[in-house]
Amino acid sequence: MIAPDYHTPTHPTYCSPHRPRITPHSRPEPSHASSVYMSPPPTSSSFLTRSLAPARLLIAHPIAAAISISCFLATGLIMYFAQGRVAYCACRRLNLWSGNVWSSHCSQHVLDPYSFTHFSHGLILYFFFSLLAPYISRPSHPARFAATLVVAAAWEILENSPFIINRYRTATMSLDYLGDSVTNALGDILCAALGYLAAHRLGLRNTTILFILIELLLLILIRDNLTTNIIMLIHPIDALKTWQSAGHAPA
Repeated sequence: MIAPDYHTPTHPTYCSPHRPRITPHSRPEPSHASSVYMSPPPTSSSFLTRSLAPARLLIAHPIAAAISISCFLATGLIMYFAQGRVAYCACRRLNLWSGNVWSSHCSQHVLDPYSFTHFSHGLILYFFFSLLAPYISRPSHPARFAATLVVAAAWEILENSPFIINRYRTATMSLDYLGDSVTNALGDILCAALGYLAAHRLGLRNTTILFILIELLLLILIRDNLTTNIIMLIHPIDALKTWQSAGHAPA
């Protein structure tokens, strides 16, 4: 008798004895884990790579990088030599943060509550330049980032001009405002840059939510925010100024 050849199929239903026959009815269903497979969580190296993405973009675009760096240098030089602003707070204490907006330390250290309004500047400028992009030859992301820093630097110089300082002192709750220190102005530009990058990451919906939360938080904590600041500079409201000043005494 001839032994059957198991390696040569002779029938459509033939299957090697070493391998189970799989039919459409017996094929196993994919497990939930395999059907919704997700990539492994990012490692510290990938997180570092994402964090350095803005720096790599600027390195790849030397003109945008040069403009961005020039904004910091030009602001510092103009404010110090042309406008006579102090380099740092007269107290000489190395404090990164000054939280009392009624004290003489406000706008003199690196960060203060108004730094969040400059962060909001960056949120707004990101979408402003994004909307403007189709009409100006679609500038690249680094070019828009550099343009944001140019606007932020220009505002710092304007904000510390005698006209705006006097406007703050007469029309807003900042009665003792004497201008920013150079260090604080550079910190404000940095906050605007961070706001731009945050908007780039978050998208319109989440950025809008973040902007509203910042405005509400500042209104609760210091009775001032970007919206009220603009209102009081353009068209002062006595009732609003009274409410802002109520319960606070300059330190």
